[in-house]
This record gives sequence, structure tokens and C-alpha cells, in this order.
Amino acid sequence: MIEVQNINYSINKRKLLSQVSFDFPSGKLLAIMGANGAGKSTLLKVLSKELPCQEGKVRLAHRNLNTYRSDELAQIRAVLAQQNTLAFEFKVDDLVMMGRYPHFTSRPNAQDRAIVEYCLNQTGVAHLANRTVHTLSGGEQQRVYLAKVMAQLLDYESLFDKNYRSEQLKYLFLDEPVTGLDLFHQQQLLTTVKELTQRGFCVVAILHDLNLAMQFADSVLLLKKGKIVDYGVTQKVLQPDAIHETFGIQVKLFQDSQLDYPFIIPFQENIYHKTARICQV
Repeated sequence: MIEVQNINYSINKRKLLSQVSFDFPSGKLLAIMGANGAGKSTLLKVLSKELPCQEGKVRLAHRNLNTYRSDELAQIRAVLAQQNTLAFEFKVDDLVMMGRYPHFTSRPNAQDRAIVEYCLNQTGVAHLANRTVHTLSGGEQQRVYLAKVMAQLLDYESLFDKNYRSEQLKYLFLDEPVTGLDLFHQQQLLTTVKELTQRGFCVVAILHDLNLAMQFADSVLLLKKGKIVDYGVTQKVLQPDAIHETFGIQVKLFQDSQLDYPFIIPFQENIYHKTARICQV
């Protein structure tokens, strides 16, 4: 699980996170949501140790995050960044194999290659294995990088048993993972990620689409100006009042008999009113 106690984070005396505290269990998907500049990416980076925890505590698997060595952390925690850049041209399968680097000392073995092949298939990019990453579209690259972080965390035994759970808790952090993906691949990616929670993975993802969060997330954490607005079970948190407080927009929830979750529709007049106020300034 993830345990977060009183996190504060500032840059140049500007507070980006303020007294953030929550606990989140393994085997679930948490969506972090909020308006632009709310502190979502900063929180994700502190949770994954990409940024130092200036104040407060973060624990992964009941252990203080600061006590993990880099090589230890690389075996249990993977991060899908919002933007990925490569200095050199790599083939897709070579890039995904890089996810296995924390697990071998010299060269990959048959199990590593099997994991890479599995991840390429699961993310729908196996047919691109021999292409160089630079020749792919943005959406294709995003799926390749998902395959890479999956390869970093999956155990060989899990390829044959979807109910297999590693002795080590695994943590996957995703910063806007569906950006640039079409509708089909948004659903495919989040379905794949959701399946990882069934293997015991603790998944934390920054999402902007309220309906995707309603569909896939077990819990939602709403942020505004670095502070938690609400946190809890998705359908209890994503209610009109909390959404309005977080995003400044009025919404309605509708239920379809074929869905086990409601979908969210914003009022169109929200945009007109905001635009009018901006024009008057």
C-alpha cells in the first residue's frame, strides 16, 4: 500500500503541495484529478521518488520511501512519464527490454524475452517490434512506453497465471497515460492497467477525463491548489459539488441501465459564463 502523511512541497517559496495525507491499498487504481496547475504531477513525482519529499512521509509497502536504494526501487516501482524523449534511435523491442534492466546483471535471458513479448502483445504493439521508436506516432509511442514499464514490474510466473501475486508489492505511476490516444486505445490501455491491479499492483494515474475515472478508477483524489478537496471511492467523490469545487464547472450525472457507473455531462453554459467574465476583465 501507499501511506502519505502531511506532504508539503515548495519551489521558490511557492507551495505546490500542502498537507497532503492519504492511504491507498494495493490491488487498486487511484486517479489523481484536478485543474491545470493543481499539483497533480508534483504529487505523483513525490510519491514515485522522482522529487524529494521535503516535508512529511511517504511509505511504500510500510517502508519509508527515502530508505529505498535506487536499484531496490527500480524492481518494484515504475513510472510512465507524461513526456518521453530518446537521445538515440532504438527499436521498439529493445526499448521495452530496457524495462528488464533492473532484473539482470549482464544480458537478458529467455524469461526476460518472454516478458517483453508478452508486454508487446498486451499493449497492442507487437507488430511494431522492429520499428524504431522515432518513426511511431505519439499514441503508438505511449503504448510502447507502457509496455516498457510493464516489463519492468511483471514476474515471469505471472505470464501464465493472472491470479499470480508477487512476493513484493509493485507500484505503477502513470502521468496522463491516455494523452494522445484515440478512443479505442484509451480503453485498451486503461483495461490493461486495470488488469494489473488484479495481480496486486498498486496503480496511481493522473487522469483528466472524469468519465474514464468513473469507469476505471477504484478511488479518486481531487486536488486544488495543492490541497486535497476530496478523496475516497470514485462514485462517492465524483459528485457535482466536489467537481464544481475542484474544476469550477457545473455537471450532471446520468445513469444508463447497461452501465454499473454513472456518466458525467458538464453544463454548456459554464463555458459561456466563464468566457464572458474573461472578456469583461
